[in-house]
Amino acid sequence: MLKVIFYISLLAVFVSCKTETASNNPNVLQVDFDKEITIKYSELFDAFEIVQLRPFTPIGSLDQLIYSEDQIIVVDQTVNKMIHIFSKSGDFLAEINNKGNGPSEFINQRGVRLSKNKEEIYFYCPINKKILIYGLDGVFKNEYYLKDFLSVGDMFVVDDGIVLVDFVQDDKDKKLIFLEDDFINYHYLKYPKEGAREFEFEGGKSDYFFQGTEEIYYKEIMQNNVFRILKDKSIECISIDIGDKGLKMGKNRTYSFQEIFQEQIFQDAFIMGDGLVDLGDYILMGLWQAENFQMIISEKETQKAVLLRTLENDMDGILKWGPFTNFDSPGYFVYPINYHFLNSIIDLENFPNDQYKSEINKIGDADAEDIILLVYKLKSDINIKF
Repeated sequence: MLKVIFYISLLAVFVSCKTETASNNPNVLQVDFDKEITIKYSELFDAFEIVQLRPFTPIGSLDQLIYSEDQIIVVDQTVNKMIHIFSKSGDFLAEINNKGNGPSEFINQRGVRLSKNKEEIYFYCPINKKILIYGLDGVFKNEYYLKDFLSVGDMFVVDDGIVLVDFVQDDKDKKLIFLEDDFINYHYLKYPKEGAREFEFEGGKSDYFFQGTEEIYYKEIMQNNVFRILKDKSIECISIDIGDKGLKMGKNRTYSFQEIFQEQIFQDAFIMGDGLVDLGDYILMGLWQAENFQMIISEKETQKAVLLRTLENDMDGILKWGPFTNFDSPGYFVYPINYHFLNSIIDLENFPNDQYKSEINKIGDADAEDIILLVYKLKSDINIKF
């Protein structure tokens, strides 16, 4: 839920800074909050498109969205507990709605992912503790029971298998599991010693996971650490130092969420939020307890970081303050919006550009609650000046 809240609240009014890497530790970033920069949409995005989804069964809740080069997958985990499959233009292709406790059936779905060849859909049913595989035509193909794991909350398809996220709160070493592509053999991935947790907290999940363009990222929401799983299954830790804005807590004890939240306010501290977007050579991350929903952009190679203050929509002009979501669609920002809301904020007479006006005009007859996707394609080469 916090992941969605982060994306929905991502106003494009942020703060910027210059940074320098600490001399004694290349993974620690010293952040200067005194300067500001503006990044324009045209510096991040190649193209903009509007897609109208035309489902066979109404979408009760859009809980996960996978936007790829070939199709769009919408997961309704909350209301109808089903998966909708659309063409790239938004036309209905198939549904996966085989609910039950028997073979090929599921109660709910977590960690919905495309297979490596993008010809199948994988997902996990936590009630029946199994991975199910369906074709993009909605036809069941196979299933694999995983009785050894307590509570798989997410999973990611990699070159030679699947990384499972097992939310075991009292065992840090057994959170990440690499399951080989035979769906039988597995081993645990361990946190790196560098950047390990110094304190624990009660009252919620400690990690949030994100699909990058080539790697998997996860973020500890109560400490300023970003981890990424590399192709060799090793885990790299990057610790973001935000100076005197960092949260200072005693080590080796457990805090409640409320205690930490109160300390954030008392210390006027920032914590790296649960949002993370892969921009190719850069990572975009949110801050908690920051004024105006500030965000940090970190360069992967140098691990330097800047803070954004303004993200200016100089392309289509629809989103003046730009709440973005990419969900699980590396290479794209995809923002779902109800038709009635889109219609209320668009002024076609004063629309800035004929190209984007034609995109708006592509929308056919739509009911007020129909979902429209605003799709921004990221550039393959983004250059942000630090």
